[in-house]
Amino acid sequence: MDGQDERRTKFRLFCTGVLVTLLSVAASVLSTHLSFQLSGSVDYASSIATAVAIPLIVAPASYGWVAMLTMRLERQTRLLERLSKTDSLTSLPNRRAFINISESWLQRGPLAVAMIDLDHFKHINDRLGHAFGDQALVHAAKLLRDSAPEDAWLARIGGEEFGLICQLDGSQTSLSEDMWMLKLDIMRHHLNSMPLITQGQAVQISASIGFALMLPEDTLDTLLSRADRAMYEAKKAGRNCIRIAA
Repeated sequence: MDGQDERRTKFRLFCTGVLVTLLSVAASVLSTHLSFQLSGSVDYASSIATAVAIPLIVAPASYGWVAMLTMRLERQTRLLERLSKTDSLTSLPNRRAFINISESWLQRGPLAVAMIDLDHFKHINDRLGHAFGDQALVHAAKLLRDSAPEDAWLARIGGEEFGLICQLDGSQTSLSEDMWMLKLDIMRHHLNSMPLITQGQAVQISASIGFALMLPEDTLDTLLSRADRAMYEAKKAGRNCIRIAA
């Protein structure tokens, strides 16, 4: 739930609270009035005042407690939803979020997709340990995010693999493979030129990148598959390079 949804929830809770309070006052006043009419021995003015005062004190306090619990529950729900779509290590969106946003953007028009796989990552884990491997993933994620095109969306989709999507607007720039090669090469170079330095060691990280522009006959699955195949072509070509899907 976003900020607008939260404001709507708060407004509905406020309106409901006011309604509960007014109904409580009305019921209390009616009850006191009937008691006076039946017995005739109750001081009418003080009874009506009491009938109004008690609900005004009790109802808002009771409803405020309910509203507080409701908002707390919704905040926890939003947090759980956000966590379910976020990679806990790199804080990037995860595979689920990547697929969801890709499907959503696909409704608005064609996409460009890049698959980015860190080179020889298993060797880093085997040689330096998984703790160092985790540091390398966090380091790589930050560098890729910082150098990604402004209108692109980056996610960690599994292991040492990242995915990048961008909405195509039909302009010559968005459809230019040469322009995309330049943008992706900036990411590749930024990653490769900034080694991870920790515990007295400097480890250079590179990535193989596969890129695909959506074709008229593409579905999301075929688009992702084409980008994935292009990434494997980059691996075969010697790694630390970019290949564009045919």
